[in-house]
This record gives sequence, structure tokens and C-alpha cells, in this order.
Amino acid sequence: MSGVPVLLAYDDLPRGSDIRREYADDGGLVKITVPAGPVPVAARRAVAQAALVSGAVSSWAALLLALIVLTYFVRINRVSGTPLTWAIAFFAVFCTAIVGLVAWVRFGIKLEDLQAGRRQTTVIAVTRDRLLVETTGPFGIGGYDLPRARLVTVSITRDILRDADGRGRRLDHLQIQLAGGHHVWLLPGRDRGELIWVARAIGRTMNVPVQE
Repeated sequence: MSGVPVLLAYDDLPRGSDIRREYADDGGLVKITVPAGPVPVAARRAVAQAALVSGAVSSWAALLLALIVLTYFVRINRVSGTPLTWAIAFFAVFCTAIVGLVAWVRFGIKLEDLQAGRRQTTVIAVTRDRLLVETTGPFGIGGYDLPRARLVTVSITRDILRDADGRGRRLDHLQIQLAGGHHVWLLPGRDRGELIWVARAIGRTMNVPVQE
């Protein structure tokens, strides 16, 4: 592969992506390099937003119970005027604190999982007839030499992956379905836009169906 003329391109992946790729002079994809690195700011922001929404949704039962209790005591004690205003203000602070606490815990877990995924380094070489993969990192070391005849589909999925320590981490990743019911998963924790780009690149080059 080292003797094949290449053309570097950096204009069609999601903004800020550090994935590098090299094309043969005939436009066929030759190599995709996905380096290890820190979690980008945009990905951190997305995780924070998802954790906040998840925290609010998962806290509704506790907040509803707290509201019922507050309403009960207000009615029993006939609280009104300034004391009622203070009670409502403290209740709002309480609700915010509960949601914030749950969101912060979820953010920490999700960010740790994402950081683990981003420490995986993967190199993918694609031709019309073969898919070659070398990967190393927290999710193990592996190498694959897959002929086109073995590939069934390429898809983007979110599932629990086990790292080298046996810890399950729920991450977006690329899944290559093989004949016989086997599959290979790659690129844990990568941005969904990046996963879609890689899946389409493999599918287009090898004429394999892509499921997004």
C-alpha cells in the first residue's frame, strides 16, 4: 500500500474531527486513521446536555413526591404571604440541586466512558476486495483481515462494550456484521457523524449495505 499515490482530504468529516484518511489516485479509499486523543469540547458539551436532560427525566418521581409533601404542609399549616414565597423559593432551589446532582453524576459516568473510547487507536485500510483493521487501546488489541465476501452490513449502533478490565461502557460504535452471525465492532465513543462517514466510506468502496 505504501507505493500507492494518495490524495489527502479533510473537508467532508464533521467539523473538528481528527480522523485522517488517504485516497488512491483513482478516488478509491485506501486508509483511515483514527488516533487516540482527548474528548473534544463539542462532545463534552453534548454529554453535558444529555446528562442534564437525563437527570431531569430520572428525577421527576422524587420531585413530584417532594411537591406533594410541600403542598400538604402548606395547606395543613395554612402558610401564605412571605413565608409561602420563601417556601416556594427554597423548593425551587431544592429541585435544582437534585436535578444538578443527578446530572453531574451521569455526566461523570458518560464522560469517563467517552474518554475510554477515545483512547482507542484504530487504522482501517479499505480496498474493493478486503478490509484490513488494526486497533489497540482500553478495549483490547486486535487485527482483522476481512474479504469482501464475509461482510454483510456496516452499521452504527449504541451498545455496552467491555473494556480490557471487563467494565461495561455504553458507547456509539461501528459494527461490521459478518457472514455466519459474527460481527466486529470498531471506533467506540466516536462522534456519530464520524461513524456515519466511516461506514459510508467502507460501504461505498466495498459495495456493502450501510445501516445508519
